[in-house]
Amino acid sequence: MINNIVLISKDILMPQYLPIYGNSYWKTPNIDELAAKGTVFKRHYTAAPSTAMAFTAMFTGNYPHETGYATYREVQEYNGETLFDRLYERGYQCHLVWSRNYIKMAEKYSKCYGKHTVRHESIILNQSVGAHLAKGPAELTRNDSLLEETYAKLITEIDTIDRSKPTFLWVHLPHVFLGRVSYGDDIDILDRFVGDMRKRFGDDGIFITADHGNMNGEKGKT
Repeated sequence: MINNIVLISKDILMPQYLPIYGNSYWKTPNIDELAAKGTVFKRHYTAAPSTAMAFTAMFTGNYPHETGYATYREVQEYNGETLFDRLYERGYQCHLVWSRNYIKMAEKYSKCYGKHTVRHESIILNQSVGAHLAKGPAELTRNDSLLEETYAKLITEIDTIDRSKPTFLWVHLPHVFLGRVSYGDDIDILDRFVGDMRKRFGDDGIFITADHGNMNGEKGKT
């Protein structure tokens, strides 16, 4: 039994953002080291092109059309077994950490996170960009102090978890961290976060995933 399981998901994380898939701009030493000693998936497909539906499939093992959670309407709490339930039964304490905005944007369309899971959702992590920029300036500029403040809050929240017990931790990172300006502009922060989780939980049980890619016109899709 792995003592700690840490699932790190990054919204719209495309393989093209990462050096392990050929990106030559970013430096991601932590992700590279994990990849070198672990498994890199080259043919991995999301079950749905939207966060709530993708995670419902991931945590229940059923496609959206099987769960009925396939549209943007508020759903009832999932009444089947989830990954969180299975791990809780095996002795893991279950925690999830996501941005407070996730409750409005996706949580009400999924509700499949287990009956015993401790939810950490007090921090706003995401910078609204693109289709999610409802209000605000026409142009964004990097704000390093805001980024550092936000990142420190995230780490402080994770450090409230008792790591002496077997732990399943899911952390869902936003499209773009507060302080950065566009999709793909915070891959260094993702790698930094992976490094901090390695220090706290070890390497054996860290998994990195996306929910879906970025619908940016590839393969004729917009």
